[in-house]
Amino acid sequence: MPAEPPGHPGSDDSRPQTAHTSIRLRYPGHCRSCNEPLPAGTTATWDQATKTITCLRCATATDPSPSGATTDLADDAPAGADIDLGRAGRSAEQIAVRAKARHEADIRGRFPRIGGAILAVTKDPTATRTYGKGASGERLVGSRLDAVADQGVVALHDRRKPRSRGNIDHIAVTPTGVYVIDTKRYSGRLERRDVGGWFRRDIRLYIGGRDRTPLAAAVADQAAAVRCALGTEFDGLPVRPALCFVDIDASLLLKPFELDGVLVTWPRALQKTVSRTGPIAAETIEAAVHHLGRHFPPA
Repeated sequence: MPAEPPGHPGSDDSRPQTAHTSIRLRYPGHCRSCNEPLPAGTTATWDQATKTITCLRCATATDPSPSGATTDLADDAPAGADIDLGRAGRSAEQIAVRAKARHEADIRGRFPRIGGAILAVTKDPTATRTYGKGASGERLVGSRLDAVADQGVVALHDRRKPRSRGNIDHIAVTPTGVYVIDTKRYSGRLERRDVGGWFRRDIRLYIGGRDRTPLAAAVADQAAAVRCALGTEFDGLPVRPALCFVDIDASLLLKPFELDGVLVTWPRALQKTVSRTGPIAAETIEAAVHHLGRHFPPA
């Protein structure tokens, strides 16, 4: 974790900043110059000599041309600094924006004179509303994951799946393993139902009275891709698929459960799960983040 600023706000700390490197912070910290908080994911400059970070505003004021980002960071630079952690919900948000733009262009093209009035009194297209809602759900889950960065959790958001048009919402590398998380924003009551007969069990996932069990197979496939990407180098690193439901109603007695090897959970419970202490060393987490960040680039 980056060191706190060497002085308090207003103190005279004139030590030179050398070997500046622009980085994306894995952990939250504070600017050494103005002491402003810098959340995880913020771009800042890393001073190798003093082991401190500086916000871009202060860095630009003292050095008009700090060096650009580099992947050749020193061993003691902030862990994961050279990996783009991504932005939760970004690709879904882009789809929503494009759908709205196409809809507006179509309406204005068909009704040049009154297109604006029509748009003012009609709803956004279904794709805009659906993907916009999904993007906000991913951002909520992403914020939950980023909030426990100081407990050793590093989350990669909105990752592109190679040789596929699909994406992975979140990959969280934690002290207990890797969680491959698919965020779903459904409304209704979440239930775990046994629809089997007298002599066999058939556990199914229902939300709002609808069978959503196939969702488990989809995220299991994503987890399999992550497991394959990790290869033999990370054989001892568990990979666990998870479905995280936003806006569902869950019974007070219901706890997160497994369905065909997939964790079924919700944001607050997921945050608690990934932040548990475990045997995986910080060095292994760091190496896995770099490895997965390269294999699954931002979508």
